Amino acid sequence: MDKMIGPSPDEHEDLSQLLSEVPEKLADDQARGFLLAGEQLLFQQMGLDVAAEARAPFKDVLAGISRRRVVAKARRGGKGSSLTEASFRHRWQRMSEYLSDLVHFALRSLLLKVQHPERMHDLRSASAKTPAVAMIEYLAYQEVAAMHQNRAFRLQMAFQALFPHDEVLVRALRQVDRRQVDGWRDLYSAILEDRGLHLRPGVTVEDLTLALHLAGQAVAFRAVLGQAESRDKYVKAIDHVTGTTFLAEFALAILVGFIDPGDRRTLRQAAGAILGDELPADGEAPPCPHTRKT
Repeated sequence: MDKMIGPSPDEHEDLSQLLSEVPEKLADDQARGFLLAGEQLLFQQMGLDVAAEARAPFKDVLAGISRRRVVAKARRGGKGSSLTEASFRHRWQRMSEYLSDLVHFALRSLLLKVQHPERMHDLRSASAKTPAVAMIEYLAYQEVAAMHQNRAFRLQMAFQALFPHDEVLVRALRQVDRRQVDGWRDLYSAILEDRGLHLRPGVTVEDLTLALHLAGQAVAFRAVLGQAESRDKYVKAIDHVTGTTFLAEFALAILVGFIDPGDRRTLRQAAGAILGDELPADGEAPPCPHTRKT
């Protein structure tokens, strides 16, 4: 039996400001009831419901990808009569096994190799006179543009958000993330060493790599929303006309914060000095007000 649909925190909100497909006079409590019910079903179907029994594994959500449809699609692709349901079953006896392999195959561009732009390798081998900032700006655009066009990246983002409890997907996604982070970490470490740069105390190359990796994913995810016609400050994820992206400023800010300019301050100390905090005698930044004293 379905649970009774109770009032939501926004039960007094004016639905007419939100709905566009029903007349304003019908945007009433009955409409709210239908929408709340649909919302619950939507969350259950997408695996976002808090109830453990409602978490739909990805193989249920992808039920439309059946053995029969896959075989029919493959045969239409021009491979001839050899692509039969029997040959499919010979390789994957259970559909769940096929879907597991399908996920890895769909993410292959992220799993098989980490594609570093050639200019990133140029940055490592370049002399100290090379304008590194301009190079970083160019590379940032190339990275976001590549992710923006990569359907595997969109799948990765969708899978991460929708199926955090599916073991098959989690393994594949962790493999993707680990491969990406490890590849960039080695490159960043070499660049820092070649240029004689040091990170602030307490900050590691792994920290720097993760920060830049997450920044790139965040900006690329924002770029997926599309480009609006306006040119205000909120539409800077990627601009193909000027060849720029907000990831450039994001990356430069991270580098400025993480790289030690010679003051040997930790990141918290440097932030405290910039923000006008009164540093204790030992030079450490004031403790976090939410940190418990032991």
